[in-house]
Amino acid sequence: MSEPTIEELTAEVTTLRSVKDELLAKTHAQKATIATLEAERNAASEAADKATTAMRAVVIDKPVNAMANELCKGAPELLKRELLADFTFDADENGDIVVKTKADGKPIVAKDGKPVTFDKLAIHRFLIGDGYAERTDRQKVYTHLCGIPVASGGIGRGSRQLPIPQPGAESKKIEFGLR
Repeated sequence: MSEPTIEELTAEVTTLRSVKDELLAKTHAQKATIATLEAERNAASEAADKATTAMRAVVIDKPVNAMANELCKGAPELLKRELLADFTFDADENGDIVVKTKADGKPIVAKDGKPVTFDKLAIHRFLIGDGYAERTDRQKVYTHLCGIPVASGGIGRGSRQLPIPQPGAESKKIEFGLR
């Protein structure tokens, strides 16, 4: 084997330089394609985040706000803040709201072991007593915010209604005075 000549080496170097230039051009084209795809991905991700936020506002936040307004007429914002400190609200595959504890992420259950549904009476019962084994500070907060039980008939005397005089009937004259 003989040693290559200068012309052969020059031709080989020229070929290698052209291959290098082609590879660099392909690399730049691929980097541009990657940048374009990343921009499209970021735009799609941003649109998905906006849609998720809008869906959460309609499916979860609005019913939670309504529930807080029903449970606490005096300070529903305070009740909602307390609820969000202890619980998370998520939608299941059917679109129903599931209340989970922040501590372990499991759905809340009443003392009897049954899951608590997202309705006014069930949530109220859970918050003021059915969900706690003993009287805890959190239960005291919820009892104070929610007040008397939702389904109670109330306590105290009934209001006294005065009789309505009938037309044409003789009315009694009531006299007040000292003897």
